[in-house]
Amino acid sequence: MEKRIMVRLMPLILAAALLAGCGQTAVQTDGTAARGRTVVDMQGTEVTVPEVIENYAVAWAGDFDIAAMMDGCEHISAYPDTSLRFEKVMEVYPQLADCIALPKENIAVESILESGAQVVFLRQSDYPDLTRELRAANVPVVDLNFENYEELKHAVELFAEVLNTQEARDKAALYTAYVDDTIAQVQEFVKFHPSDEEITVLNFRDAVDFTAYSKDRLVGSWAELCGITYALDTGNSTSNITLTQEQILEYDPDYIFFTFPGNAEKLLANERLQSLTAVQQGHVYDVPAVINSFAVNGTEAVLQMKWAISLIWEGQTTFDLNVDIRDFYRTFFDLELSEEETARILYEVNG
Repeated sequence: MEKRIMVRLMPLILAAALLAGCGQTAVQTDGTAARGRTVVDMQGTEVTVPEVIENYAVAWAGDFDIAAMMDGCEHISAYPDTSLRFEKVMEVYPQLADCIALPKENIAVESILESGAQVVFLRQSDYPDLTRELRAANVPVVDLNFENYEELKHAVELFAEVLNTQEARDKAALYTAYVDDTIAQVQEFVKFHPSDEEITVLNFRDAVDFTAYSKDRLVGSWAELCGITYALDTGNSTSNITLTQEQILEYDPDYIFFTFPGNAEKLLANERLQSLTAVQQGHVYDVPAVINSFAVNGTEAVLQMKWAISLIWEGQTTFDLNVDIRDFYRTFFDLELSEEETARILYEVNG
């Protein structure tokens, strides 16, 4: 009799073990997870989340940046493996080694369940099937997509609302004020430093397939605020576009930026692209990155504006970019960067 009972219990024991992931908190699948607070996500969907969040998963790198800022990944149980492209991530958050790394595509719902996440943050347009499967399993899903600075501020505030701690709310308020102040500073600078000619820029992921970001994403926002033109014409779409080398030559931007490190050097070595204005003028750069790239979706995108105008109007800015960067990471990530580290991040990565 005892043997039969143990056989029947084994599947339950194994299921419990699977649900005890990095955060050590099992997901409620009996309807308990449906009781709690209601928040409205970036899609306008009402989502019921637990009163206390001990354990959450993030499926999109843009949201990982928010998690790192808001609670130092203290309660994260699963995270996007694309974040590991940035060298500081594992150095600053070594606890991620004990969590589940989620692939960019084809995330299995079982991986989320195994992590024990009480709530999942993602960009729903990337994972519609995963969203439906998680909600069917009574796991709350919060869409945290954003494409401009106003939406970024909203996303940070929403993340704090889900975490439901005073520390998170205070940091969100501090960050949104920082974004507003930075935009005001940049607009004031550009107003008194107008360019006689149009300045154009293209931002690619890498120099392998030359996928360029849509102008309706954050790259378009920071370019416009900096008084420069984002060259890529995507119409009314947030979809990225892969360009041929012939198309890049036709766009012929004044500046070319790459999100991931090591790609500026690859483009500069490409014999077919030597006639580009950006190449001829030495305006090809890997965008600085610490936890995430300055150039794309994430809280560090607020730094891209000052970095960009420091390049374009070299020697004319009144702020000290090195000091500003160090203050930012100290304030929002509890990360102390040395002067040498900061200089390497901002400049030496591009030689």
